[in-house]
Amino acid sequence: MNSHLRRSRIVKVITDAAGSERDFDQAAAALDAVHIAVVIKGVAIATAAVQAAVVTALNTAVKCFGKATLVCPHNPPLEAKLALGRDLWAVAEACGAQVSALLPSSVTHIVAIGETPVAGAFVRCWWNGWSAGVLPGWDDELCGDAGNPLSGVFAGALAVREVFANAIGRRHSVNRRAAISL
Repeated sequence: MNSHLRRSRIVKVITDAAGSERDFDQAAAALDAVHIAVVIKGVAIATAAVQAAVVTALNTAVKCFGKATLVCPHNPPLEAKLALGRDLWAVAEACGAQVSALLPSSVTHIVAIGETPVAGAFVRCWWNGWSAGVLPGWDDELCGDAGNPLSGVFAGALAVREVFANAIGRRHSVNRRAAISL
């Protein structure tokens, strides 16, 4: 597949947005300017929802914006077997993301996953059993039951959606909780 076609639908969403005067090159540049860091902090990372949120957020961010970084101090084995790798770092790299112990200076948006708020976080993933969503990055509400990977998948995808809305100018910040029952 040609490299310009990989994100053609995503770029088209930006060019077709109401009031948008961006052409395809400007829309692609807007996506290229975003660098998401998925930061895991203050949570047991060996749970199904946490790992599903991380993998979903990284994979979606790389496909949408072209780059993402996992900031994670430890490399746990995966709860579920995936063809991409046996541990979180291997899966992150297989998705096309970088892995780092420290937050890169080029990061524009932080997706926090865990119980502890992360300084400068744009959005934080949240779940509890069959409920999932996102919180403002500063919100310290505790997550609940982390045994359902579907809640992690939804939370990770919704977090990247919030970053996308910000990148195209539809949302300046996440200022309220958004959650649904799956």
